[in-house]
Amino acid sequence: MERAVKFEWSQEDRYMSNDGRGPVMARILCVDGKIVTLEKWNSKSQKPRKETFRLSLKFFTSDRCGWSRLRS
Repeated sequence: MERAVKFEWSQEDRYMSNDGRGPVMARILCVDGKIVTLEKWNSKSQKPRKETFRLSLKFFTSDRCGWSRLRS
């Protein structure tokens, strides 16, 4: 039996790629069961183009993921 992943989030939370080094930033749009939908953009770009993408919640919460939540 698969263990449920407890994950708390807010749309105000921001995540940086490359284990927090960037340059891509993202925010969670929704978590639907086992899927996380994120919006990402290049934080270094003068005119950032936003894109949405989906990841499994299991991968997003794993150590291998590479997205790190920024501390406020």
